[in-house]
Amino acid sequence: MWVWCPYHNVEGSFDSLYVTYKPEDHEEWKNNRAQFRKKKYKSKNGENENADNENSGSSKKLHINDNLKAALLTHSFLSLAQIDEILEDAKSYSDF
Repeated sequence: MWVWCPYHNVEGSFDSLYVTYKPEDHEEWKNNRAQFRKKKYKSKNGENENADNENSGSSKKLHINDNLKAALLTHSFLSLAQIDEILEDAKSYSDF
């Protein structure tokens, strides 16, 4: 069953969403999601899930692989320098 949750707000995009939990359980859902994402991130990067690695904002990086970079070069007519500039700009906005 879907329920309207007023706690999902993104300025200029949406104001509240339908969700599968009760609005009063929003904080619990948010904490569970954060734990799931942390576990998923560690698993994808081959990190030991039990390791005590502190993830500060400075250690997290946004990466693009060479194949995607080549596709951007080929299909967007951007130079490598322009792509690197776009990625640096994206890094400054990421909340990873």
